[in-house]
Amino acid sequence: SGQNNGIGTNATHAVVAGGNGNNIGNSSSYTSIGGGNLNVIGTSSSYTTIRGGSNQIVGNNSPYNFIGGGQSHQIGATSINNGIVSGGSNIMQDDVQYSFIGGGQSNAVNALSQRSGVVSGRNNVVNGDYSVIIGGGDPMEYVLMRD
Repeated sequence: SGQNNGIGTNATHAVVAGGNGNNIGNSSSYTSIGGGNLNVIGTSSSYTTIRGGSNQIVGNNSPYNFIGGGQSHQIGATSINNGIVSGGSNIMQDDVQYSFIGGGQSNAVNALSQRSGVVSGRNNVVNGDYSVIIGGGDPMEYVLMRD
């Protein structure tokens, strides 16, 4: 169902369930796009899922990745076993492995980072391996609750 969706050649067992303008690249087997608008899984990015949302991109040669929802997320080329759950404009650059962005806006895991993540927040950047940002960003606000 949906319209203007496509699945490339040799993308065996791939599915686009609905939406508009969603595309799965050549040789991206066992991939799925649940719906949404203008979502793309690149070539040779098998076992990858984009659940929905809009303008989500998983680059070429990036297997075993997941984007849950939200808008304008990107997982770069040659990135393996990563997940972006929700939010907006979060990015994992090229060559990122085993990393996670939970939500928030405009967070990034920079290139060549492994096993790193951002739980939430805004404009947070992770550089390097085994690094994590729990939250924060701009504007940074902390609320102290007292009894």
